[in-house]
Amino acid sequence: MIKREVTFIDPLSEPVIQNVAVISERVIAENEGAGSVSFTVAKEDIAQEVDVERAQVFDCYFGRDLTDNELEWLSTASFIEVVERYALTIGGDA
Repeated sequence: MIKREVTFIDPLSEPVIQNVAVISERVIAENEGAGSVSFTVAKEDIAQEVDVERAQVFDCYFGRDLTDNELEWLSTASFIEVVERYALTIGGDA
């Protein structure tokens, strides 16, 4: 998995630099703590900056912070695989 520093540009505040996991050319992920992962989806490829006004954020609760290996797995997993894997983690029996 690639980890990269990306600058989040928001006209309402100062730019913020964060170390993120690159899921695909347009999707990055950050562990937000307390089991939540924030996925930022940009309209263009993310090189070094994300225009916050032109991106969407998708927050997911996984029940715990994800490891780098799990974030790597997410970059190739199907939606169904994600649901099956984390339903067991969050809900117990599936």
